[in-house]
Parts: sequence; structure tokens; C-alpha cells
Amino acid sequence: MYKVLFSILICAISVRGLAGIPDDYPGDTTAKRPVRIMIIPLNPSDYLSDADQQLAEYNHVSTDQIRDWFRSGLEANVNARIITNNKYQTQRFVNRENEDLQNDLQQIYYGYGLKYEKPMLPTISIGEPEHQTISDLINNIFKSDDAHQSAGDKHNLGEIYPSRQEDRYLNIKLHNPKMLIDLADKYQLDMFVFINQFEVKTNYETCLDRATNNFERQFTVHFSIFNNKGKQIYGNAATLYTGSNSRDMTEIISKYIPKLCGFIANQ
Repeated sequence: MYKVLFSILICAISVRGLAGIPDDYPGDTTAKRPVRIMIIPLNPSDYLSDADQQLAEYNHVSTDQIRDWFRSGLEANVNARIITNNKYQTQRFVNRENEDLQNDLQQIYYGYGLKYEKPMLPTISIGEPEHQTISDLINNIFKSDDAHQSAGDKHNLGEIYPSRQEDRYLNIKLHNPKMLIDLADKYQLDMFVFINQFEVKTNYETCLDRATNNFERQFTVHFSIFNNKGKQIYGNAATLYTGSNSRDMTEIISKYIPKLCGFIANQ
């Protein structure tokens, strides 16, 4: 049951393309070598949810499987957006049989902490001839037509709300930036995308339908992006709102997670 449903979830993830060149990309931007991006999946210990028991009971699985579906769905959707463009390649950690790869992932997890900070604005220029900025790059990677700015406490269900400048997001704080330099050399990488934290929170003070006990529920992803020199070039969080009666994990992963991974920096 678990393997069958997981396969359905991953197959249902939507795919979009991206364009752009990372900061400090070596050499001519017309070089044939693809831009290589390492996706750091969510550390299971950085998953927070008040809804797992409800979701697990509805889907007849364990709470650990609910966490794993969210973790895998986030990573797979970000990867799917990148590899649709043949200018880009990804380095993933999905091969659990590769001991060296899994050891590197654990070392990455040990190599950083988390700290609440203001969202980071991407404004670094990456040179001639397009004068493209990191903002352009990130907007292309995570472009979504569903992104909105929050208007007070009112949220439209199924829409994306990037963090405002006065908000805080949970940022990666590297213990030693050389770790990324070494990984970039080992795997020939140009960029690192970290999925820092994922939160599922039910807002019981916001009732959408008293008759059915349907309350507002939010899914929030925090992320950070570094170049191959260990320098952070972007960081933010985004939230998607649904009703707590949306409990089918197939629908959540296939409908909402792709939207959440499509958040943009609209500063």
C-alpha cells in the first residue's frame, strides 16, 4: 500500500521549467556544461506538524509515512522543475544504496544550524551580457502564478503567500562554509538548494465551516540557496492555505505541494 501510493504521489507532481545562471558560474555563460544543482532534502528532525495523526488515520498509514511523503514530495517537485531544462542537472540523495552519498547527506545535516532571520533579497548581478540577477534566476526556478501578498489575516485557499520583509524565515547557518566548497568540487556543483523546514499548522481560531469542523490549515516551507563558494544568495519562506478537511495525501501532494514549491520572490 505504502509503495503504491507513494508512486502515485510522485507521478502526480507537476513539472515546470527554469532558466538562468547561478552567481559565480565559472567561465563563459554559453559553456556547454550544464549548471549542476544539489538539492538538500528536508532533515526529518526539522519537520513540524500538528496534523499528522489526523492525516495518518484518514490515509491508513503511520505518522512517519506522512512525514516521509511530504519530505519526498518537496524534494521531487523541486527536482522536476529543474531537470525539464537540459541546461541544468541535479545531484540528489534518493539512492539509499549509495553509502558515500548518504554519508555526505548526514555530514551536511551535521554541518548547519537554523536561525530565524528576515527574508534575504536576491539582488546579486551575475554579469554580461544579460545583466541577469539572482532575483531573475530564483523567479524562474520557483515561478508560480499562484503567489500573492498577504492582505491582513485573510487568505485565499490554495494560493501562495511568500514571506513579507517584516516576517521571519528559518535560515541555514553553516558551521563551516568550506563544506559546500568541498562538495562542489567533489560533485562538480554550481549551486545548493536547501529545504530548511516544513511546517503543517492548523489554525483553530479560523473556522471555515463550523458545521463540518473545517479549520484553516497552513503548509509552510523555508528554504535557502547557496552558490558553490559557500555564499548564500537567497532565502525565504512561503505558505499555502487549505482547509483541515483536505486530508487525502494523494491530493495534497499532487495539488498543493507543487504549488508550494512554485513560490517566488516578488520583491
